[in-house]
Amino acid sequence: MTPLEFLAVVLPSPDNGLYCAAELTTKKKEHTFVQKIEEIEPTVGKWVKQNKDIYFALSTFEQSGKRTADNARHIRSLFIDMDGYETKKAAALALDGFLAKTGIDLLGSPYIVNSGGGLHCYWPFTEDVTVDAWKPVAENFKRLCKQEALSIDMTVTADAARVLRIPETFNNKAKYATPRPVRILAEGDTFDFDDLANHIQSQLKNAPPPLPPKGKTDLALPGKRPEMAGHGEVIVGKVEAHAGAGGDFVDFGEVGVGGSG
Repeated sequence: MTPLEFLAVVLPSPDNGLYCAAELTTKKKEHTFVQKIEEIEPTVGKWVKQNKDIYFALSTFEQSGKRTADNARHIRSLFIDMDGYETKKAAALALDGFLAKTGIDLLGSPYIVNSGGGLHCYWPFTEDVTVDAWKPVAENFKRLCKQEALSIDMTVTADAARVLRIPETFNNKAKYATPRPVRILAEGDTFDFDDLANHIQSQLKNAPPPLPPKGKTDLALPGKRPEMAGHGEVIVGKVEAHAGAGGDFVDFGEVGVGGSG
C-alpha cells in the first residue's frame, strides 16, 4: 500500500474540506493546505530532503492556514498513538489483548503504522462524519483505553486538529542515533461508524448517556477507497512478520507520495 492509498482510507473524501500536511521540526512549523491529497507530494518531498518530521492532519478544514479544532470540518477515523512500551512487540501484544478483551477485534482489524518510536493505529470509517458527531465517540474510545490500561498518548485520540506521521517519511527526533523510517505495518479494515461507536460505548463500565445521531454528510463525495474483505491477521504476527522481513521502505524524497513500499 502506498502512502497515498493509506491516506485515502483514513482521511475524509475529496471536495469535503482542505487537507493539511505539516512539518514540526523548525520554529516556523510550516503547514500546507490543499484540495486534493496528492497535492501534498511536492512539499512533503521537499521536507523529507530537508530532514524534517512530517505529519498529516486527520480532519479536513474549512479555512486554509488554520489547523484548529474549531476549523475542523469532517473526519473519517478513530486513532491512537501507543507509547510507554519498551518494544514494538510489547505494544502489539497489548493492542491485541485490548482488542480481544473489548471485542473490537470482532468488528475488524486496525491499520497500524510504525511511527519510528511507537505504533499509530487507525480505525477508518466507511463514510465521512462531522467532527461534532465524531468527538463524543473519540472521547469514549479514549475512556475505554484508559479503563483497560492500554498505554496511549491521551492528548491524541479526541483531538480533531491532531496530526500524525506520514508513512515513508522519517522520525528525526534527536534521541535517536539515526533517523527512523515511518512504515505501514498492517493494512486493516473499514468500520461502520454507528457499529463501532455503539460497541465502544457498550464496553464502558461507567457509560455516558447514549450518543446523538451521527452527522453524516449528505454530499455525494467522489474518491475511490480500497475495499477490505474479512479481518486481518493477528496483530502481533503482523508486526513480527514485518520486522523479520526487514520491511520494504522506499524513500519518500526519491519516489514521491505515490511510490510503492
